[in-house]
Amino acid sequence: MKRQVGNLIVDKNGIAKKGIIIRHLVLPGNIENSKKSLDFIAKELSTDTFISLMAQYHSANKSNNFKELSRSLNREEYERTVNHLEKLGLKNGWIQSLNYEE
Repeated sequence: MKRQVGNLIVDKNGIAKKGIIIRHLVLPGNIENSKKSLDFIAKELSTDTFISLMAQYHSANKSNNFKELSRSLNREEYERTVNHLEKLGLKNGWIQSLNYEE
């Protein structure tokens, strides 16, 4: 996809015209998977790739059937993921705030 459309291009009003945005939802319990995904993006695509890092996961419906998904993402997990993104030099995009108190 990245080879086909390239990096995000927006018009003067900030409306996306072309390009890719990767939306990544950080899940609780194993941020190593998020780090591996970010590593892949930085190394195989480009550190100029636009990323939307999301923290909004909450357990619902049948997620309680899976221990690792039965809780919300905690601040330490998300901060470690954000720090990794920044360490890799992934500077384009958005980092969602974690809006709850533990």
